[in-house]
Amino acid sequence: MSKRSAIRNHVRTNLGARIVYRIICIALIALGIFGLCAAFVAGEYAIQYSLRDSETTATVTDKTSSTDKYGYETCDIKYTFTVDDKQFTTESVLSSNYNCQVDPDRQITIRYQANNPGNNAYGDNEDDENMRTVIATSLTLASMIPLGIGFVGLVAIHKAMQAEDEAEELAEAKARRRTYRRRLKKEAKTDTDERE
Repeated sequence: MSKRSAIRNHVRTNLGARIVYRIICIALIALGIFGLCAAFVAGEYAIQYSLRDSETTATVTDKTSSTDKYGYETCDIKYTFTVDDKQFTTESVLSSNYNCQVDPDRQITIRYQANNPGNNAYGDNEDDENMRTVIATSLTLASMIPLGIGFVGLVAIHKAMQAEDEAEELAEAKARRRTYRRRLKKEAKTDTDERE
């Protein structure tokens, strides 16, 4: 018996194995979907960066910061800027010691999308966005593996269950035929005995 047949037979005959394999397959699918979502977010950031084609000066209105145990500072800054006589206010979370060295009322340079100033950012750079593109591509490819294995596994379990159902139906049909033949033989014997 081949390894594939042995696994299929194990799935058909063991309820516990079916449950465990299903849980593993569903977990792999969930992992793949999570990875694709993370890839989508990273890709979206990269796309938004490429659309920011203009620069302007903004004024920092508020800043709150925190430092982790490694001394790395994260800050949340708010800034306002004006484009075509319209004022925009943005809140941005930054995780860079350099970018966090801003105080309220300071002027900063931001990049924004000319036809959609709501797409703006402070402190982004091309290297970060290129890295996000690489991460998005890698995550997409890596997520396809568990997603594919999970789907193939669920299909295999479903086919194994179908094979089990077909085997049971076949066994029942054979049993019915045997019973019918026995009954026919018994009736034929009874008829023969009555004639004698």
